[in-house]
Amino acid sequence: MSNLRNMLLAICMASTGLAYAKDEVINKKIYKSHELGVMMQAHLADIGNSYNTDIGLIGAQYKKHVTSNYGYRLMAGYGIYNHESAVYKAGSLKDTIFENNATTTINLGIVGGALEAQRQFYKKVYFFAAVEFRAGYGKGHVDTSIHKSYEQNSILINTTQSATAFPNVSMFYMNLAPTGGIRLQLSHLVLGAEFYPINLTYQNQSNNNNGRRTSFFDVGNVGQRFFVHYRF
Repeated sequence: MSNLRNMLLAICMASTGLAYAKDEVINKKIYKSHELGVMMQAHLADIGNSYNTDIGLIGAQYKKHVTSNYGYRLMAGYGIYNHESAVYKAGSLKDTIFENNATTTINLGIVGGALEAQRQFYKKVYFFAAVEFRAGYGKGHVDTSIHKSYEQNSILINTTQSATAFPNVSMFYMNLAPTGGIRLQLSHLVLGAEFYPINLTYQNQSNNNNGRRTSFFDVGNVGQRFFVHYRF
């Protein structure tokens, strides 16, 4: 009788261990899943600021699910800062009206990370929210344009003369942004869109040609990101 009782106890313990191991496998499949893919980001508008801090971005993104609802992600990409200033000088000389503009173009390498939470909405559709921090550095140039307008033989003539005024400009960039989005989560593929309602941006631009340095903060730049991930 004692041997039978010990045998039944061993069978129960073995069954419990197998069930626990099965649960662990399921949990690892759900909670420890990884995602790797590409993303593209653009801005909708520059809100209430004379500085345009829009930076288009394309790159790679990695995400790890710590649990079924929480995780973190890392990204690395290439961004372009392209800002055309308002007219900084205007005037007239005899019968000619002229305007001066400056365009700053800087190519940046950008890295960042985010904490993310998601909730299932319907079957394979999930809503998610995140807080993301990004930083980048790059170099570029400033081009100037001189627009002239004058009348010749009762005909209005417009001309534009462009030149690279400062060929060696650098910029350091930091950004903190809360986000929200929606994702379609298939067995091995994720399609998603993410919305940035507000961006907190710091930029430091250095003109290495004349030693001038400009720093400013900006709040605005509503934007969106689209991504495709592979789950494994």
